Amino acid sequence: MHKFEPYWDKETVAAGLSSGQLLLGQLRINPKNYTEAYINHPKGDADVFIPGTKARNRALNGDIVVVRLEPLKNWKVYDAFITKGGQGDQQAAVGGSATFVTVGEFLCRHPEAFRKLFMNISGGLKKDLDGFTDPSNIPGEPAPGLSSAARLPWWNLIQRVGRVVFIHRRLNCRVCVGFMRPSVSSSQSQKDDRQLQKQNQGPLPEWQFALLSPTDSRMPRIIIPKAACPKDFVRQPDTFKLVRFVAQIQDWPEDSIFAKGQLVRRFEDAVMNCIEAETDRILINVGFPYGVAGANTFPKAVEDYVLEQVEKLTAETQAECSRRRDFRSRCVITIDPRTARDLDDALHVRRLTDTEIAALSAKGAENAMYEVGVHIADVSYYVRPGDPVDVEAASRATSIYLVQLCVPMLPRALCENLCSLHPGTDKFTVSVVFNLSEDAQILTKWFGRTVIRSRAKLSYEDAQSFLDDPERDWQTSDFPTFAEGTDVKEICRSVLLLNELADKIRTRRFEGGSLQLNQVKPVFSVADDTGLPIGVSPFIIKQANRLIEEWMLAANEAVAVLLARWLPRTAFLRRHPPPTAKQIREAKSCLRSIGVDVDIRSAGAVQSSLYRLSGNPVTRGWQHSDRLAELCASMTDCTVKVDEATTASKEDHLADEAHMLATLNVLTKCMNLAEYYCLGAVSKTAYIRHYALNMEKYTHFTSPIRRYADVIVHRQLASILAVNSEKANCMDIANAYRSTCISEVLNKPDELAAIADYCNARKQDARRASDESAEVFFTVFVKVVFFLSLF
Repeated sequence: MHKFEPYWDKETVAAGLSSGQLLLGQLRINPKNYTEAYINHPKGDADVFIPGTKARNRALNGDIVVVRLEPLKNWKVYDAFITKGGQGDQQAAVGGSATFVTVGEFLCRHPEAFRKLFMNISGGLKKDLDGFTDPSNIPGEPAPGLSSAARLPWWNLIQRVGRVVFIHRRLNCRVCVGFMRPSVSSSQSQKDDRQLQKQNQGPLPEWQFALLSPTDSRMPRIIIPKAACPKDFVRQPDTFKLVRFVAQIQDWPEDSIFAKGQLVRRFEDAVMNCIEAETDRILINVGFPYGVAGANTFPKAVEDYVLEQVEKLTAETQAECSRRRDFRSRCVITIDPRTARDLDDALHVRRLTDTEIAALSAKGAENAMYEVGVHIADVSYYVRPGDPVDVEAASRATSIYLVQLCVPMLPRALCENLCSLHPGTDKFTVSVVFNLSEDAQILTKWFGRTVIRSRAKLSYEDAQSFLDDPERDWQTSDFPTFAEGTDVKEICRSVLLLNELADKIRTRRFEGGSLQLNQVKPVFSVADDTGLPIGVSPFIIKQANRLIEEWMLAANEAVAVLLARWLPRTAFLRRHPPPTAKQIREAKSCLRSIGVDVDIRSAGAVQSSLYRLSGNPVTRGWQHSDRLAELCASMTDCTVKVDEATTASKEDHLADEAHMLATLNVLTKCMNLAEYYCLGAVSKTAYIRHYALNMEKYTHFTSPIRRYADVIVHRQLASILAVNSEKANCMDIANAYRSTCISEVLNKPDELAAIADYCNARKQDARRASDESAEVFFTVFVKVVFFLSLF
């Protein structure tokens, strides 16, 4: 007997999607109520409601699913309007215990209330109850006398309801933590087990399966064969009631309410402290069944291949250098967080010579004055399509940054050594070189493989020191990480000029309509001996951070434009859909209730509203102040007693700041997430711009050490450069480019779209893991502070 509807065949699904009868979307399951799930509707007016586990049809949170809408009579009437039909309405139960009142039920039980509520559309609704299409919208100018509810668009009164008929992409990692108990049946519930016991009028038959109940209610219960259970559990299952296990879903047949899975291991939280146990749990939930140990370990085949590749390519270094543009004589620098080890971007800047200026002017690039190089680690030279490292990197898709550790996408021999742009050694890079005018207008762009030798590894604090005190007589001794003999003055001049040009580009970008919503990001101080948090403060964005951001954005946009022009079918790009009209209007209404007026006509209009509210200039934007950071920093090392006079003097300012933070939070929540996509796999009418950056084309190119999407982009760029080199009769260089980008995937839009979906899902997982890690550390920090405040 089927518990779930069989999935539709691919041909029927394709036809339904093409005709618009079926919808495609990413499933979101409510973490507070697992019976409620949703997908976005293409029109963007409201989500489609997927009620109960039966309608969800074995799809898991994050999966890309195909949904068929139910007839209009089965759509949901929002709870806020149920009381208008009379008290005590019995809501209809559906599979998985979800309850709601349908349009048909509401009409049947309360026809008069229905007529008043849906005054302008009730006639149409009655005629079309068996249809699947949206009712006509209520006119913009409602007739006098209409109730406040009747003035609303229909999608604020009722909600589309659908059911999953096909899983387009399984993006959920299908790994979870949970508790196990014995079960007689592999397909029946615990209630059925009790009924069977009652029918037999005796004890249950010998159990043959264990049932694992995940701690995350969005995951299904999982059947584990008895033979796969630990021997101790088989002998005394009752002693394991409080023991957690890790399992992985392998299948979920139509005839079972449970998924079938494999027991991976016992979750050994008893031997770990709170942070260690929670970190393990976080990593398990994003696809690493063995937690920290598994995440930081690569398969032996991958590690062995890295060693072989390093040895092979090191022997070819001299020949490879001859095929690359040489920037080793330039003052190339890196600017990263102080603790960073995977340095994947570097910069150089110089003033052009008179001869170079004249040559560029002759080619049409008049007023050229400066050259800026953005140099990115050439990961694609070392990681070839289909090799063991590539397969593992594609599976991980991104590095994951937790408070106390980084889970790398690439083996450390690559990401921290061979590819990382450490100073004083020759490094292979892929570069975008700009020629700019005095006012930082980009006049020309050059793309290609290069070799660099970084002069210095700067932290953001180091770079900021130059910006804060440009006239100081800086010495090598002022920077302990600088090698002896480093020309500090030249580095200082480079940082100042890079910042001057970046500031002009940034000003134009925001004047042109960019939007930036800076949320508060906590930074923790962690004790070396215990690993426990001893302080927390908000991360302060300095000018040095903005400098790097601006040049990375410029390089990403330049590569995106090139890919879109040369590869219209396969360009791997990134877009940021605007918020839906419903989302942004609700945000505006919410903010208006607290006295904040936001212009929502465009991203630039929203940003202008924030400028007015904060009083900050366009070049800086808004972020929390140093005062807020100082107040938080006063808790560092568990110092919880803040001077009362100091606090009082800051109270008014912090109240304004809290007001601004609340505004940012409301606006951020109404925004959609940016996403990767394949240009040839979306419809011609699809939105492909980047809303927040206000850019026509955008991609990720600058972080191939930590993002697999960037590796794909590097390979696509190499394929373009191979063609250009061949046209220039540089066959040796053309062949070198081709050797690193030979892959059938790069020519198939559907497969690139699948990679894009997977990278999007993994990026969301990484972000969630990072947020949960910060929550764990903050919780522990508050407990430590509270404990010490008692003494």
